[in-house]
Amino acid sequence: MVDKPERCEYIDIMRHGEVSGAPCFRGSSDHRLSAAGEQTMQRGFNRFGPWDLIYSSPLLRCREPAEALSRHLGVGVVFDARLQEIDFGRWEGRSVSEIEATEATALHAFWQNPFRHPPPGGEDYATFEARVLAAWESIVITPQRRILLVTHGGVVRAILGHLLAIPQTHLMRLEISYSAVSRIRLHHFAAGGYLPALQRLSPGEEYTLST
Repeated sequence: MVDKPERCEYIDIMRHGEVSGAPCFRGSSDHRLSAAGEQTMQRGFNRFGPWDLIYSSPLLRCREPAEALSRHLGVGVVFDARLQEIDFGRWEGRSVSEIEATEATALHAFWQNPFRHPPPGGEDYATFEARVLAAWESIVITPQRRILLVTHGGVVRAILGHLLAIPQTHLMRLEISYSAVSRIRLHHFAAGGYLPALQRLSPGEEYTLST
């Protein structure tokens, strides 16, 4: 006999909007949204909300819109460093052309397989994925019915890849554009565990290299 779900929960995972400044490797670097980025996130909030609780990366491009939404809705917001983007090491804040001029071999290896060839001094993917999924597992046990995660493109891919059993080598086939929203429905069972289902993957703005 198959157990019936005890409760159903919805988690919307939203990538931040466009960031100020030229495109670059923007992982752990802390930059604010552009005016356009603020507008597209607000449209997403209006379209997919409201929520009972918000989780967010503490980086400004996620933190500031999450704080503003929290005040508007009158709900709590939790900032979790495990939801930050992957750290690109000494490539942080540098453009592709700058890196190409000085570290072409390392850059080409990264493009070929970013999971096995992280940037010099950067976070390896296994460490990144482990912290992101640890954050996810702590979020799914929250009793609220509708939760919003405000985070980064790499974090969204790691979570969706885990839930949908997508091989690492295929994760970059998931195009997570600025302000894109992925809705996950979770059926929780009385005996423990949950069954996830991707209900919606809504495109945001045009994809760029910034994360």
